[in-house]
Amino acid sequence: MKTLFITILLFLSSFNSFAEPMKPVVESLLGSMTSPEGVRIQVRSSGCTWKNSFVVHKESSGSVTLLTFVRVDFDPCLALYYYGQELNYSYEELGLQPHETFMIRNPTTFSVAR
Repeated sequence: MKTLFITILLFLSSFNSFAEPMKPVVESLLGSMTSPEGVRIQVRSSGCTWKNSFVVHKESSGSVTLLTFVRVDFDPCLALYYYGQELNYSYEELGLQPHETFMIRNPTTFSVAR
């Protein structure tokens, strides 16, 4: 039975390699926080979400820099991460200068209380 389950799982996961590339999507964040080191975002994940799953679009709007986290890689895993995955970005990684004012443009998704 265990072998059958693993075989079916491997068979179903092989379809991901033939799937079309994912269209970039502005990620709805579960949360975000800043610190002296950088920015932490919390995103939905099924176990295979990393920083390289995203690109960060940066644009200026007057004296404020606007950051948008865009998912470019689908998370094909099957785990259930109820609280998502935390990703940490340094200000340097985001291309922000010391004391630069910025805003994260992504929408925020709220969870349902249990």
